[in-house]
Amino acid sequence: MKITINGEPETFPAQTAAPSIAQLVEARRLTPVNLVVELNGKIIRQSDWAATVIAAGDRLEFLAFVGGG
Repeated sequence: MKITINGEPETFPAQTAAPSIAQLVEARRLTPVNLVVELNGKIIRQSDWAATVIAAGDRLEFLAFVGGG
């Protein structure tokens, strides 16, 4: 399965179950606080990450907001 994450192509083995957004966030060791995930141009709520399964051809963007002064 081929997907795009932050503009970079990634491939998952065909025999691997499609990951959820929550699994991808955990695998990349991203901190969910201040993290926004966009799937195919639509922002996905954190409460929906575990139920949102990635499909071949999907485009994901992981956006982390940083505050400053």
